[in-house]
Amino acid sequence: MSASNDSRRSAKKPSLAYRLSHQYALTLVILNVVVLIAFCASNISYLYRETLVDMAHRVVALFEDSLEDPEMEAAFHDSRADQFRRQLADLNKYSRPEKVQIYVVFPDGVTSYYNETTDVVDFRLLPPEFFRVFSAAVLEEGLVTQYPFTNRLSLFQWVVAVPIRDQGGVTGGLVITSIYLGDILRYLVPVFLVVGISSLCSALLFLRVRRHLVGTLALPLKEVTTALENWRVNNYKNPYPDVTRSDEIGQLAKALSHMAAELEADRQRREQDDENRYHFFSDVSHELKTPVAALRAQIELLSDGLAAPEELPQFYDSLRRDTLHIQRLVEDLLLLSRLQAPNFTMEREPCCLTDIIRDVFYTMDALAAQSGVRLSFQEEVPSAQAIVLGNYTRLRQMVLIFVENAVKYSGEGSLVEVLLSREGETLLLIVRDNGRGIPAEEADKVFQRQYRASNSTNREGSGLGLSIAQTIAERLGASLSLESREHVGTTVTIRMEAMASDGVQAADVQP
Repeated sequence: MSASNDSRRSAKKPSLAYRLSHQYALTLVILNVVVLIAFCASNISYLYRETLVDMAHRVVALFEDSLEDPEMEAAFHDSRADQFRRQLADLNKYSRPEKVQIYVVFPDGVTSYYNETTDVVDFRLLPPEFFRVFSAAVLEEGLVTQYPFTNRLSLFQWVVAVPIRDQGGVTGGLVITSIYLGDILRYLVPVFLVVGISSLCSALLFLRVRRHLVGTLALPLKEVTTALENWRVNNYKNPYPDVTRSDEIGQLAKALSHMAAELEADRQRREQDDENRYHFFSDVSHELKTPVAALRAQIELLSDGLAAPEELPQFYDSLRRDTLHIQRLVEDLLLLSRLQAPNFTMEREPCCLTDIIRDVFYTMDALAAQSGVRLSFQEEVPSAQAIVLGNYTRLRQMVLIFVENAVKYSGEGSLVEVLLSREGETLLLIVRDNGRGIPAEEADKVFQRQYRASNSTNREGSGLGLSIAQTIAERLGASLSLESREHVGTTVTIRMEAMASDGVQAADVQP
């Protein structure tokens, strides 16, 4: 039940691309709102500063200039507004900004009003909605601003009042400029238009970004999830066979491709190891079954007294050979098991390959002579320069396996050559014979446990020698290569890094 609930919750949870795109959309909305507020504030500030306030100051300056004339000053103080009618008409007709109302309040409260319909200046008492701003301007003797929604009598008006002064100071008259909120909004139409276009572009950009995120992020991550789910059931199919992207998703895809290839190779190796292990135990049981059965039969014959006295040496020789075969098989199995153990450590010390080859030749000389095979050693590297960091016993065992196989599978009169040469800082130990060779399709299988070439007629030994040799080479950091042609011969090449004269491995010496 909990698993189904978790899956249901995960199914309802929005995708990463969905969340990122909506965060991007929210950012665009906030950005457009900020732009709208900034543009509106800028335009409203300009309207207030350049229209209402500036116009009020210009009208005040015009009247103050007129009041320098004593006759006009007396008319103004006496509120004889008719003498200013023409001046006020020209002011409203030619200098007044559109949608801005200009009121000139004389000392007795008579207020000029311009009728746009009749294009005539009328006079009437100060409207009640201006009482508050009028009182404030007179008391403060300076500019006073009344914003919309601050006066219940003029909720939708923005009002500026500036006192008119003469040579004696405040005259009691003032200039009022005002504009209605609806007219302010009309000033902001271009701003709304620009922000609307910006919002439309943002919406289109959002759709494009969302589609891009789905294509570049959501779908690749979904493929990654599918690949990882397949890996749980050992299906290591490469989710990105052809990676062309170079961004983080591309790097992730390449890493997953490499990992998939390594996991697939490891799976194949494990399957091959399982198969080899099956065949190994099958072959070992077969190899042990025959000599053990023979030993049992011969011992029963001897214990029952059924063997003739003249047959006893033959029985004893057969018993010796079978016990030696079983002993070698068991020893090789134990050795290979130890070499392949993860915690096995092999001690290393400077070893001379020349001494190892001569030691092997000394050991193999009798067997080679018995088989009619000649041994040849070509030394192209002085002994002082044939030093490697290794384990003498294991190196000797590895070389002995290859030389013994070469002698064993070469016919009478054949030649087994061992060549020691050098390529740069690498020593090459080559074992070459002209025996029966190995079929080409089987050359890469000879290092497997218990494997014998199909053209092999020699069934002596455990069949583990080449596996042991390969494991020793891996432990010592050497590389092996085998070339063989059927009926022509086999060449095995061992490559190891030489040591410098001061005892440091050549590969570790910095140029």
